[in-house]
Amino acid sequence: MGKGGMSQGEGSKVEEENMSAWLVGPHDVRVRMKAVGICGSDVHYLKTMRCADFIGHECAGVIEEVRR
Repeated sequence: MGKGGMSQGEGSKVEEENMSAWLVGPHDVRVRMKAVGICGSDVHYLKTMRCADFIGHECAGVIEEVRR
């Protein structure tokens, strides 16, 4: 469905990986991300994280689906 920046944990570099779309449930909104930034809190998290995770939470996108 898309790509994301994935880190495998402490000391590893951030690599681009494929991501699947999450299911949209009641009262959810699906947003197609156009850009995602990494801020200071992400950099701090990268230095201390212990498991694999997608990073970045400063984002801009287009609403594709709204569930009511």
